[in-house]
Amino acid sequence: MTIKEYFSKYNGRFIDFDKHYGPTCVDNYRQYCQEVLQVPQSPPVTGAAGIWDNYRQDLFVKIPNTPLGVPRLGDLVIWSRRLNNFGHIAIFQTGGIWNFTSFDQNWPVGVPCHFQRHNYRYVLGWLRSKVVVKEPILPKVPFPVAFVGLNLPPQSDFKAQVALYSQNKISVAINEILTEIKKDVGMLTQNEAYALVEKLDIKEKFIFIFYPPNSTSTFYASYYYPKRNCCITTCPGQDARLLIYEFAHQLQYFYNENRGSGNPVQVVDFWPPTDELIKSKYDSVSKFYQ
Repeated sequence: MTIKEYFSKYNGRFIDFDKHYGPTCVDNYRQYCQEVLQVPQSPPVTGAAGIWDNYRQDLFVKIPNTPLGVPRLGDLVIWSRRLNNFGHIAIFQTGGIWNFTSFDQNWPVGVPCHFQRHNYRYVLGWLRSKVVVKEPILPKVPFPVAFVGLNLPPQSDFKAQVALYSQNKISVAINEILTEIKKDVGMLTQNEAYALVEKLDIKEKFIFIFYPPNSTSTFYASYYYPKRNCCITTCPGQDARLLIYEFAHQLQYFYNENRGSGNPVQVVDFWPPTDELIKSKYDSVSKFYQ
């Protein structure tokens, strides 16, 4: 059984694997180990937090929780007894460095298996199975983005950093065609921006246009036009890092406009942008381009 088949089978159902304590989070863990990882189960386990210190080292790798650590699909996330008397255990589905969604039972107490949103408070870490779980092989197509601009910072910097922060999920096509913009203008009107977009004739899902303000400007500004899936940004100094940050910021708006039935993401903005903040922005919309 694959991980996704397990989620589908038990979502909304109670699991009482050992028939001892009623449906608990540990029952979900043990059922998952038996059906997906095909790990034989021993007598009843008391307390989820205890699994952290008594896991089978021949079957799992223990990964402590760190500020930039993110579990993978199928990892077993474990909370300490600071959460409650027993801790908690759940199966990681998706998430980033600040919060995540896992497949839980008995959280909140008395609730059957379901997908639950969490932050990392009281999380000890996660166990990663050494067993190879056979998941369906699906094509991985990078999310296509066109980046166009005038007097760009080094192109390799922008491409490399987008690849780094998005874990190679975003493909950037750079088109230097904005030579018509007067360098002393410092700002475009909406109609001028739309006219430039119309001339691009590119098929990417999102268009990010950069152009520098005039030489005396110290500001930067960014505008997202939902109907055109287009962002136009000014950035003095041609700072590649600022562009990476602003690009991720606008992708969040783009995701919220095009998320369909998915939950919106919170667009957080503060200065200066740290690596954690930039990465969290890409992580927050990763489900959109996976």
